[in-house]
Amino acid sequence: MNPFGLSDVSLKEIERNFQLKKDLAKKRSTQMFDVFADLTDLEEITALKFLYAYMPLTDLADYTGELFLSHVRHALKAREMTPWGKKVSGSHFLHFVLPYRITNETIEDYRPYFMEELFDRVKGLSMADAILEINHWTHEKATYIASDPRTASPLTLVRNAKGRCGEESALLVTALRSLCIPARQCYTPRWAHTDSNHAWVEAWADGEWYFLGACEPEPRLNMGWFSGPARRAMLVHTRIPGNIYDGPELQVQVRDDHTELNLLSNYAPTRDLTVVVRDEQGDVVEGAYVDFQVFNFGMFSTIVQRISDAQGEAKITTGHGDLMIFAFNQDGWGYKYVPADSGPMVEVRLSKEQPEEAFELTMTPPPELPDKEVQVTEDEREANNARLKYEDEVRTAYEDTFVSEAEARELARELGLDEDGTVDVLIKARGNSHRIAQFLRDASPKYGEWALRILQVVSAKDLGDTTAEVLSDHLEHSMPERGRFSDDDFAAYVLCPRVSLEVMRPYRAFFRSEFSAEQQAEFKANPAKLVAWIKENITEVAEGLFRGFPTPRGIYELGLADTHAQEILFVALARSFGIPARLDPMDRKPQYLTEEGWVDAKIGSGAIDSQPGEEAQAQAAMVRFRRRSAEAGKLEYYRNFTVSRLEGNVFHTLRFRDLDEASFDEEDFSDTLQVRPGYYWLTTGNRLADGSVLVRVQPFHVRSNETTTVELVLRTDEKEQAVLGTMTEAVFQGFDDQEVSVDTQAWENGMLLAWIEPDREPTKHLIRELGELKTDYEKKALSVVLALGEDKLTDSFDPNSYTNLPQGALFCLDKDYAALQNVEKALGHEFPRSYPIVLAVNAQGEVVYSSTGYQIGTGVQVLEHLRKE
Repeated sequence: MNPFGLSDVSLKEIERNFQLKKDLAKKRSTQMFDVFADLTDLEEITALKFLYAYMPLTDLADYTGELFLSHVRHALKAREMTPWGKKVSGSHFLHFVLPYRITNETIEDYRPYFMEELFDRVKGLSMADAILEINHWTHEKATYIASDPRTASPLTLVRNAKGRCGEESALLVTALRSLCIPARQCYTPRWAHTDSNHAWVEAWADGEWYFLGACEPEPRLNMGWFSGPARRAMLVHTRIPGNIYDGPELQVQVRDDHTELNLLSNYAPTRDLTVVVRDEQGDVVEGAYVDFQVFNFGMFSTIVQRISDAQGEAKITTGHGDLMIFAFNQDGWGYKYVPADSGPMVEVRLSKEQPEEAFELTMTPPPELPDKEVQVTEDEREANNARLKYEDEVRTAYEDTFVSEAEARELARELGLDEDGTVDVLIKARGNSHRIAQFLRDASPKYGEWALRILQVVSAKDLGDTTAEVLSDHLEHSMPERGRFSDDDFAAYVLCPRVSLEVMRPYRAFFRSEFSAEQQAEFKANPAKLVAWIKENITEVAEGLFRGFPTPRGIYELGLADTHAQEILFVALARSFGIPARLDPMDRKPQYLTEEGWVDAKIGSGAIDSQPGEEAQAQAAMVRFRRRSAEAGKLEYYRNFTVSRLEGNVFHTLRFRDLDEASFDEEDFSDTLQVRPGYYWLTTGNRLADGSVLVRVQPFHVRSNETTTVELVLRTDEKEQAVLGTMTEAVFQGFDDQEVSVDTQAWENGMLLAWIEPDREPTKHLIRELGELKTDYEKKALSVVLALGEDKLTDSFDPNSYTNLPQGALFCLDKDYAALQNVEKALGHEFPRSYPIVLAVNAQGEVVYSSTGYQIGTGVQVLEHLRKE
């Protein structure tokens, strides 16, 4: 019998892809493939070949065979050690236990750690109870915080005790897999009813898949705050390695090295949609890219991309909401608005035209549906809450071991460093703070303030997982270049170790030893020659093979790169040789700095490098956005609007977030911005309380040496604002045990009243938004009252720690939810117990807006509804 019950056809397919990867990675053959020389166990060989056959090129570039062999051996060992190991089929083992990677995190040898931590803890439990227990352990280790898109590794999350949902779910999946419990990260790429996205976990027990929120333990499986929002999703998917999976799930798409499964029907009602792509002559188009999009973060955001087949068709099973379909190939592009109630087949025509006529549409999400409740006894709920409180205590005690502000200030005085700067980096470093503090002790005697400065040019997440080895390499081999540029340019574009979202590793000493002094001098004198060297020596491969962000040294050693990998390598090499370089903060194109200004490094197939003067001239296009003076309120990029440029027949959104956000304030919206010439879309969206979005798209052209003025129009809802009811006095208990009465005095200028669940992600989003809107709330003198039921009060909650809320924000207790029930009685409406429950109360005591559960932008919605009064 074949190992893992694989068919002969599947084994041949694994071997075919394995040989392909072996050929691609021939320049790293020793590091990657010598590990096979002494293997004799057929299961080990097959499992390791399976990993190699379907791993992204990023992993072939950045790791060694010993790491992957360790994953294989510990996965097989867990199958033998756990009582449920024999229940797991060969297919489930290969696809949901053996895979080591979840998303774009650093790969570590984590299985021994999880086995040691958890094996005794789950001994004697059923698979279902073991899943619940492991999730309690993850909650003991970590809780939610918003952060940047780079995914911290599971062991980094354990060390730092906070992470976003993608990191929390990666932690739970890897912990479950380490004990031979099949698990997968489930992901809604973009919500339709609100901004942002979410990731959670499905785990397999005794023949059935169950969902759960990572680091958010519930009394039973198939429970989580996100289950309600998931019923409004347009896609829920998971990615597995390979192209041989034959399970019952719908397949979004199958590629040579991975398969995407569509899990939406587990959560929401679905419909089937077929898109037919045709050219200008009406002939079907094979091989066109078809993006299925919802409105999210101020733009049309792709939830999945398909490729049209020989009949010109691209199909999807999706939710009952509106979609925008965008299709393109090398010959043209086209789009089609598809309402939820449209038929099962739509057509998109490709064209090269670039019309400038504005158009409007309303993107409606799937309707809100009653959640499927899992019945839990009061005893189960109380026992679970008691465990949560204990786990909060354990985690908080661990966080207390991080470097404190007082300790950071003392270290700064000892080393003669800026106190506030030292505090900032050490607090951000969290569980890595002692390592960072030691780096400062070791490096500051030689490098002075620059030992601190290198820490200030990387992200907070970098501070949580970088090492002295990495920092020392970049600091030591950058400092000889200091003085050739301003200190700010040197810090940001030479010293900074990070280029994109790659693993941050040392590479400068390596590169400076790989290239002669003469070559480095030649590149410095003319950085275009460095671009030419990359084009000549690094083989370009198709987009998608890397599926991640390889390190500069890994790219160099592998000798292969897609376009973005080449861009990472260029910036890293340039900085290593003392050439200021960056990815353009607006459109992420690689650039180097000359006396004439920033020059594009034309990376990628077909790119022709330009001379500095030519490039400076080409970038002299300007655009000014003019806003209708009648409109009030602040507009935010990535919430109300975005700007995108057509390039290669597909629109790329510009990253104006990195520019001066004051440009988009209601008081001054006339700043002129430098952009590249081309064809653009200005997309605006006004999200209403029900989640629908009033969208307007204004196409325009920008030409060289001209300033183009574009009117920014935000559509408004013409309906009269509804009054949901009138408030009554609500009585709470303050944290000083004094009675707190919320009455006419509290809402005389307007009020946000909310019942919250501080340890859950939806409430954390609301708290963050209120901090970001602090000035706006204070200008309007709006009251903010945040109430907790006793069942939501945990030992980790400290009202005094929320220092960034609008002035006068009040936390209080609502024992037995008596105040909430009185408010509901006054309004004649009972709110679902999905937190946060948020009300906007105007100066007349009228409730003009309500929201329950997960909604991004609730703070803004309250502000806007009270502004209309």
